[in-house]
Amino acid sequence: MVALVLGFAAVLVVSVVVAYADDDRRLRFVPVSVCDTCSTLPFGVNDRNQVTGLFFDAAGKGRGFLKTGNHYDVIDIPGASLVEAQRPNNAGYVLGDYVGADGLGRPFVRRPNGTLDLRPGFPGATFTGAIYLYESGRIIGYATKDPAQLAGYFGYFLDGTHYSAPFSYPADNVVSTFPVSVNRRGEMVGAVEIDTIQNEHGWHRSPSGHFTLIDFPGAIQTEVFDITDDGVMLGRYMDVHSINHGYFLKDGVFKTFDWVGPQTYIWKINRRGLVVGYSFSNGAYGPPAQGFQVRVPLDR
Repeated sequence: MVALVLGFAAVLVVSVVVAYADDDRRLRFVPVSVCDTCSTLPFGVNDRNQVTGLFFDAAGKGRGFLKTGNHYDVIDIPGASLVEAQRPNNAGYVLGDYVGADGLGRPFVRRPNGTLDLRPGFPGATFTGAIYLYESGRIIGYATKDPAQLAGYFGYFLDGTHYSAPFSYPADNVVSTFPVSVNRRGEMVGAVEIDTIQNEHGWHRSPSGHFTLIDFPGAIQTEVFDITDDGVMLGRYMDVHSINHGYFLKDGVFKTFDWVGPQTYIWKINRRGLVVGYSFSNGAYGPPAQGFQVRVPLDR
């Protein structure tokens, strides 16, 4: 595998952790749900407040969605067993991935007019996930050649149908690397599994290629899902009781962010301060999930 950069890894040491203040508790959470009985997981939001994600219908099939205002468009791909709408860009193009009838995962782009642009998977990959769509149309994602699709994930860039610059987190015993988001300054964030698939850490990569490990103090797992243009990071961590919480990280201070239920994930914030995520009300790591959107102060 060709490394994208030759920077070295460092550990971010942060000792300050705060919980939400009383004023923060009064934030207005708005449910995101394709239907009353649907388990809905929002993953993305653009600066037009369009929300994208995954929902499970009455038959338990995973399908993509695009929410514009109060209207939901369902994203289906013929023959696919699973469709995930990951993130929309500001032009209204929706990036996602799907599992075809052959069991292989590949990227797709939904155009604003509703038509689909199905892309080939990474050469030799059994699963190619697509997670971030630049305004230019460039794609960032992760892929694996593992037949079981459990390990061996690495990051990639995709321009049109050309894959380039595969990369992994620069450390020993890396199991998988997942790039997730990029800001306008060129900072990238994501997650890495080291030694085992359960040992997850967040990471930040500077525009110059320097990687830094991100760990919520005392957590047994941490992932970074997004970074703002001002460098505020957000994601999820798992505490010692195996409970997942959302968090923000700003100026070296972690702030826990939870909604209903014992398991909260927050995935994306747009430039207007709209955050999307979901919570598992039954304490498990799968459906049913309750999606939400909430506006937070940009100066948090």
